[in-house]
Amino acid sequence: MKYILFPLFIFIGLSSIFAQQQSIHPCAKHKIAHAQQMKSGQKALNGQEKYDLHYVKLDLDVANTSTTINSGHAMLNGEVVAFSLDIFVLELASSLQVDSAKLDGVLAPINRIGDELQVFPPTNLNQGENFSLDVYYRGNPPGGGGFFGGIFNGTSPSWGAQVTWTLSQPFSAHTWWPCKQELTDKIDSCEIWLTVPPGMKGGANGLLQQEVSLAGGKTRFEWKHQHPIAYYLMSIAVGPYIDYSFNAPLPGTTESVFIQNYIYDNPATLNNFMSDIDLTGDMMYVFSDLYGLYPFRDEKYGHCMAPLSGGMEHQTMTTQGFFETGLTAHELGHQWFGDYVTCADWGHIWVNEGFASYSEYLFIQTLNQNSAQQRMAGVHNNVMSQGNGSVYVPLNEQDSDSRIFSSRLTYDKGSALVHMVRHWVNDDDLFFQAMKTYMNDFANSTATAEDFIASVESVTGVSMDQFLAHWYYGEGFPTYSGRYNNVGNRIVVELSQTTSMPAVTPFFKSAIEIEIEFMDNSDTVIYVMNSVNGQSYVFDIDKEIYAVDIDPENWVLNMKNSFVADPSLEITGISDRAKEAILFKLYPNPSKNYFNVVLEAKMGEVQIFDNLGRLVMDFPITQGEQKVEHTLSAGVYTLLIQSEGLSAVQHLVIK
Repeated sequence: MKYILFPLFIFIGLSSIFAQQQSIHPCAKHKIAHAQQMKSGQKALNGQEKYDLHYVKLDLDVANTSTTINSGHAMLNGEVVAFSLDIFVLELASSLQVDSAKLDGVLAPINRIGDELQVFPPTNLNQGENFSLDVYYRGNPPGGGGFFGGIFNGTSPSWGAQVTWTLSQPFSAHTWWPCKQELTDKIDSCEIWLTVPPGMKGGANGLLQQEVSLAGGKTRFEWKHQHPIAYYLMSIAVGPYIDYSFNAPLPGTTESVFIQNYIYDNPATLNNFMSDIDLTGDMMYVFSDLYGLYPFRDEKYGHCMAPLSGGMEHQTMTTQGFFETGLTAHELGHQWFGDYVTCADWGHIWVNEGFASYSEYLFIQTLNQNSAQQRMAGVHNNVMSQGNGSVYVPLNEQDSDSRIFSSRLTYDKGSALVHMVRHWVNDDDLFFQAMKTYMNDFANSTATAEDFIASVESVTGVSMDQFLAHWYYGEGFPTYSGRYNNVGNRIVVELSQTTSMPAVTPFFKSAIEIEIEFMDNSDTVIYVMNSVNGQSYVFDIDKEIYAVDIDPENWVLNMKNSFVADPSLEITGISDRAKEAILFKLYPNPSKNYFNVVLEAKMGEVQIFDNLGRLVMDFPITQGEQKVEHTLSAGVYTLLIQSEGLSAVQHLVIK
């Protein structure tokens, strides 16, 4: 448990961005560089909502020398959820040839419109009916395995191994199998059978059931995964591999997890990476203790090497180009955050990347606290290298791979926000219990930022009021400054902040620590909630102040300006700024078609501005509660209320 020292009295008083070369997270680098050019967009194709997929089996003949699918058979089993279904809509790259399709074993007519594959049942299927759809296909995926596509071929410049592998996130699964690219329709279970050339191995999700020897020296690797999986987390890798495997113990149990690694068949490769690979077992123990036991422990966790510049969190078998503590911890952390619980849409990609990035910090913290703090400082520096940007990806940017996988915002700022939630809770036992509860509540499903914060509030009892609006949907960061003074046998400290994007986020509410050094060479750190700009704190400490600092352990994303002694700073009563802080209440927030405003004053004026500062709504309001219906599009707005000479601002999030 962290220490907690609350001030005895809290009063409300009056109320430089630096640049550095931005780093690119290795998990993001490959996802951006190899994004598929012809995306389908965030949503599934029209008509795909009429059915749910329960099971997918892929039987593929693939070599390590090209991306050509010599023969492909996809079996998709599911259930009709619409009242009636007269056409199956799948997505499959137009460059792949479909030889035939069968519905429940009977040949069915097909039609191709670009990347859309349509299969027609002989008669309409009714709601609740189960189906089995087989698609037989082959050919060359788009891009020829180069810059654009979801299936790639390349040779490792360091180790000489030629490999064919897949990376489907976010919109590229259709380049190698006929699919439904919808995040909320997880596939209940899957099998992947890979027929590969002599001397090669084929890796995929789940447990290897058997290796079957075939004519011509080929081998079929039959993999089976019996857990729900998102479409983009299914994967294959074919190459000259050796199998380096071991078991990793789990905390509080007699169980262990099978760690299976397909490493290039080159003695120097394993020798070079063995100690880093072995750390996977330690990471598995740490994360199972913090997040709950590894969710796929009845099968495996492992890695397939491929010549990519980072990693991809394929469920139960990550694809990685190399092994390094941060990258390996990140991809393993994804098995909980991203795989077991997946973002509900790409706007909430932090559910995947922010938590996985924080997993790097948490594991490094177990090795060396100073290294962990230096890492977080580097994260903060990268985030603040620019003054703008939100963790949330708005709808009009959700087809941009570089925005979805922004190292600065999605990875680093997402990680910083998880760190801040931990600080806001101020009790590690409760914080990690909230993480486990969140995992349990949304297991095998999808979630949003609001879902996580709701879990935190439910478990800890700590109000996260304004956290999402300010830090998640808001943009930029605060720069703190302040004044301090000895007043009798007490100390008063006033905190002020300016923000890097005041037109979007004029103030950041935050739990923060004040460090006070005294003339007698002693010091103290006091945990406070900074709720209003110009907030003053009074402490019953009878010592002369030497200096004051803010956030000494770098918990909060912020920059610092000067803290100065000011003999004129006094302990006063509640000023008008206190009235401003409680001028109105706004709920629900986020909202959709309406919101409620509760005004404490007799009457006032409401103005709502979009993120470009344009006035989009303007109306009077009287004391009490008022329901406001609207047609605002999804986004983050600024709501300003002016009443009786006072004004107050709050973010309004429209979903």
